[in-house]
Amino acid sequence: MNQTESSWTLTGSGFSTACLHRLDRVRPYIPSHFSIQTVFPGHTLGGYYGLHYDNSPIGPYDELIVFPALVTFGGKVGCYVSHSYVNNERALQGGFQSWRWPRELRRIVTKFENHAWKFDLYEAGEVVFAARGRILTPAFPLHFSVPFIDDAGGQVVWYSGLFDTQLHFSTARIKINADCQFGQLARAQRLLSVCFKSLHVVLGEPSMVQERPIPQPAYATPAISTNTIAECGIGNADAGYWIVLAIRNLQSAIRNRIGIFP
Repeated sequence: MNQTESSWTLTGSGFSTACLHRLDRVRPYIPSHFSIQTVFPGHTLGGYYGLHYDNSPIGPYDELIVFPALVTFGGKVGCYVSHSYVNNERALQGGFQSWRWPRELRRIVTKFENHAWKFDLYEAGEVVFAARGRILTPAFPLHFSVPFIDDAGGQVVWYSGLFDTQLHFSTARIKINADCQFGQLARAQRLLSVCFKSLHVVLGEPSMVQERPIPQPAYATPAISTNTIAECGIGNADAGYWIVLAIRNLQSAIRNRIGIFP
């Protein structure tokens, strides 16, 4: 795949934690023209990606991505990223062109081992985000995509990250300094945590989103799957509910199999 400003390929390791956030806590982080997608009454789905890239178009770096909510605009649903932090100045300079959200430079310390992982973000010499995890299950291959919605120069765009990885279910202990930029997100109900190994990410080309989408016939609503989520656009209003329901089912399966869950 050719590398362009809006399409990158990266490899590495990382973790992700999905959370339920109260709407009143995430609204300050979301621009007013986006509607927040509720997945349960008064709550939306958010989370964190902590990533260590061994290889990228600008070399190795670490990144923390904070997405407080699923949002909707023009019939599209996607993750809205409110904060992104990197520890490589070249990644900082190239952030808007690649992921299309602004980044900030921070000290980040990561360690991803066979049975455990850690991820620390520093501000002014103090840890403001500390995550620790223990791997619970053997790895299994997974191919999936994550949709994103954001503003790019005043134009709302929708695009996706395509992930190929070896995935482990994991515990996660996360501590967030209440005074940091995303401190209001500290109080959340964690749903699921995973650890990525042999992670391969391709960032897709953005597409513009019209404010008023053309109505589609009911039969044209696509089925949602991990392999086609980017292509179908997660256009129906119940997408968030089904995402959380799938997470709940995964939790139940893990409890039944190994008797433990974070």
